[in-house]
Amino acid sequence: MTDINKQVQFGDLILTFTNQFSFVYNDRKTGSSQDGAFWQPVPPAGFKILGTYAIGNYSDVNIDGNNWALCVKEAPNSNAPLANPASFTEIWNDHGSGGENDGSCWRPNAPDGYVALGDVMVNGYDAPSIDSVVCVRKDLTVAGMAGTQIWSDKNSGAKMDIDVFLITPDTAVDTSPKNGYFAVNTFVANNSHSIPNPKSLPEMNVLNLPFPVSTLEEPATPVLQSVNIPPSISGKTVDRITIVPFTAITDAGRTVSWQVNNSPFYFLERAVYYQLEIFDFNTTSVDQTIGKTVTTGITESQTSTFSLTTGISVTAEAGVSFLAEGKVSATVSVEMGYETSTNVEVFKEISVDRQLVTPSGKAAAMWSLGYNMNIVRADQSIVGTSLVLDVNSFVQSQYPS
Repeated sequence: MTDINKQVQFGDLILTFTNQFSFVYNDRKTGSSQDGAFWQPVPPAGFKILGTYAIGNYSDVNIDGNNWALCVKEAPNSNAPLANPASFTEIWNDHGSGGENDGSCWRPNAPDGYVALGDVMVNGYDAPSIDSVVCVRKDLTVAGMAGTQIWSDKNSGAKMDIDVFLITPDTAVDTSPKNGYFAVNTFVANNSHSIPNPKSLPEMNVLNLPFPVSTLEEPATPVLQSVNIPPSISGKTVDRITIVPFTAITDAGRTVSWQVNNSPFYFLERAVYYQLEIFDFNTTSVDQTIGKTVTTGITESQTSTFSLTTGISVTAEAGVSFLAEGKVSATVSVEMGYETSTNVEVFKEISVDRQLVTPSGKAAAMWSLGYNMNIVRADQSIVGTSLVLDVNSFVQSQYPS
């Protein structure tokens, strides 16, 4: 796979992923009730990391294939989207734990106009270097929340307490019509062994970035060229492509390691076409009328199958949205060419009665507009099943005109 498919520009930032990490600290022999380890992501050349990766076991994260971190760099001609921390504040250290490793946890203090997206664990007791992580311009972020608990040092004997939680998008915050909220797989530390009160935790953030969208040409409206029946499908072409990170997609049978190395980004493609509904060649001396009931929109069965195999929900009420809880929060109906992000009328399942009137000595045809939605990997293979959407929009043509 080429580098162009491994790194993609989302607004002022270029994003990529890594599944390579260097060991920082674990709590072996501390007596803690939970196992915990911390690893520093190793970014590709030219990229920066946003925080340390935490995991609730001692496995080598470079081997088990299910670990990732999002990395960033500034896009060309962008307005300083990244900055080094001004300093760090110590949150915790393991003095008194008796563990076989020394470790301390630090919070980046962002310069004015920027925010941190995760805390940093180091081996030893010295503050991290200023260039070890970067902060992000505040307008490119949105407040997140403390998600799953990863590790606590309860019963370790350390003089200080720590509880570590994954930072996730806040489900109570409405997404922008054209942006996605992206977790970067970092953690926030809490100086308590109790369930955290969101109001007492420091500001937590996730990325808030626009999706890259390509708008292509729509097919020409079909026109009868003879008295012969036309093809059942006319003009099928991809007219919208939205790029999304792999963390937004369910791709059964593909490990995180495979995705990072082969398809860190997926393509949400919409194809548009015209489907033949009625055709008639009238060889009589009077007009002929043919009627048909056409069902348009998306059935519950269709959207259920599509969401199960791709991780994307398509409903009239919620539009096109992701089910990757804790990783990506977004509604991409607008990006896919629909007028609103929610309450998308064309998705509603309805039955409509249509009639085609064919004059004497002429052929006539009626087509309905249709969409086909696919999730496509970097190698152009398709994830799961396609979603077919028949639209309450019809065109007619006669020959001779």
